[in-house]
Amino acid sequence: MSRVTSAVSINYAEALGKSILFFEGQRSGKLPPSQRMTWRKDSALSDGSDIRMDMTGGYYDAGDNVKFHFPMAFSTTMLGWSVIEFGDSMGPELQHALDAIHWGSDYFLKATKIANIVVAQVGDPYSDHGCWERPEDMGDPSFLRLKPIWYLCLLLPLEKDSLS
Repeated sequence: MSRVTSAVSINYAEALGKSILFFEGQRSGKLPPSQRMTWRKDSALSDGSDIRMDMTGGYYDAGDNVKFHFPMAFSTTMLGWSVIEFGDSMGPELQHALDAIHWGSDYFLKATKIANIVVAQVGDPYSDHGCWERPEDMGDPSFLRLKPIWYLCLLLPLEKDSLS
């Protein structure tokens, strides 16, 4: 029978820092001067222009250039709850977490800015997944493609299934 003589040391502070840094790497839009991932540049600065809405900002997910609002809302909410529950223990990462929440929240305010319209998604995953590129390269004319906006219009009757 073997005996455990040492335990793996887990650096939770480093894990927290890298988890929050991941949010910065997924940012879309005009990046702030405080951006720590300096290799990332501004991207998707015309999102929403086809429907005359400013949909710049927010977060990409899954390594693509689509902004899916349901997972973005979930992750922003969970980050908010973690600050409520554990903010006192976050040390210097607290401000970075608050900045990440602010980045997502500002974007969602844009998604609901027009009365009776709720933007649910920016970009088409089918065309996006056929063209792998850095978000910064989306404005390159050689890669140019449409990024449609998917939204709900509350002026029209909604079917029960559209609310889920």
